Amino acid sequence: MTYREDFTLPGELLEQVGQQGLDILPELIRVIVNNAMLAEPYQRTSEREAHANGYKPKTMRTRVGEITFAVRAVRAAVEMLTELSLLSEMWIKEGRVVHGFNIGIGINSGEVFVGLLGSAQRINYTVIGDNANLAARLQDLTKQYIWPIIISQSTYEQVKDEFETEFADSVVVKGKTEPVNIYKVTAHIGAKKEIVPGWL
Repeated sequence: MTYREDFTLPGELLEQVGQQGLDILPELIRVIVNNAMLAEPYQRTSEREAHANGYKPKTMRTRVGEITFAVRAVRAAVEMLTELSLLSEMWIKEGRVVHGFNIGIGINSGEVFVGLLGSAQRINYTVIGDNANLAARLQDLTKQYIWPIIISQSTYEQVKDEFETEFADSVVVKGKTEPVNIYKVTAHIGAKKEIVPGWL
């Protein structure tokens, strides 16, 4: 796949909506409708992840001895990249795009506040808190470090026995005063090659 300087992160897309107002929404809806086939790779990814972890949909509890949410998150991220690569190749062959495209995934582990936020006019189910903010900062850093999956120290400690990682840096992210260690996820331990290709 080809790395492009102009690819847009979800957070940046929301900023564009905020700056340009609702006039941009018809174009966004057109893109979503025209590319509705994206739902199929996501569905396949979800089904494989559920089967691999041996849990039923909507199960949210983690008990002693079960696979941690951190491991599930990294597995899901790797599956997303695999499906994205296949989708890019298919669209290039069909002439729908000239180059492949990339996504950036930031993963952090910790406690967050989860629930419905908003008012009677508009309400969303979301997560907030310092750990959620750090995950968003890690996603932003994928563009800087040109690597699709960046994880925090807390996530690294939980996945290091299953995934090969590479220490990327110790950085002070927005909203923090102390540096945080960040890692690139590169492969399953024992894999013959990288399962997470870097952006070109």
